[in-house]
Amino acid sequence: MKPIATNALSVFGYIGLIILFNLPYVGLPALLICALFIQNQSVRSFARAIIIIEVVCTLLLVVVALLGFISFSDIFGDFYFDFSGDEGTAFLNNIRYYLGA
Repeated sequence: MKPIATNALSVFGYIGLIILFNLPYVGLPALLICALFIQNQSVRSFARAIIIIEVVCTLLLVVVALLGFISFSDIFGDFYFDFSGDEGTAFLNNIRYYLGA
């Protein structure tokens, strides 16, 4: 087994990795390669931290989206208006009158 390199990264090294990981079509494979196969411990730990942050943010986004969908479906259900009855016909006729149609 090869010894693991523990060379510290410079600030520009971290900035370069952040830019690399955010490139479309290249970032995710690069992130996985760095997290699994790179021998430098600093790079490997940084890539794993980015993966953890992305998973947590994705889970939070899904939870917030589901809660928002549930909340707004109740709100929009109260504003539902049926245009098929007499009230709906009168409403649409008023709109046609004001639009000059």
